[in-house]
Amino acid sequence: MLGGKTAMGEAGDAGPHLALVYTLRSGREQSDDMRFVGAEIKGAVSLPYRGWMLHANAGLLHLHQEREGRVLWAVAAERAAVTEGLDLMGEIYGDNRDSPWLQFGVRWTAVPNRLVSDASYAIQANGRQTRLATLGMKLAF
Repeated sequence: MLGGKTAMGEAGDAGPHLALVYTLRSGREQSDDMRFVGAEIKGAVSLPYRGWMLHANAGLLHLHQEREGRVLWAVAAERAAVTEGLDLMGEIYGDNRDSPWLQFGVRWTAVPNRLVSDASYAIQANGRQTRLATLGMKLAF
């Protein structure tokens, strides 16, 4: 996946933050060749509240090979700087075609405003106890 996020204006510390989030997906499907899998676009809003940052987003996902579209949504809360450079997060997210996910995670800022790594664990509310673990890294420029 290759993604980006563009802030829409400056809200300051107390106001809502608006952003446009976009992602291109590629993968290997039935061959060794990388192929375009899909794209998504979302609108996001973030609002500080009593030491927490609250987030909500909604958007559309297009899956190319399936010729299918999905409506995506998420609500989340994060607590920054629990200790130096360590943040905690919780999120509920999903789409219009599947059961929602409940996710918890941590984020560590290695180099402020440049390099961030994260890990998360999620459970899908589908009765089958589907689970997902992630590790990630972000380089900002």
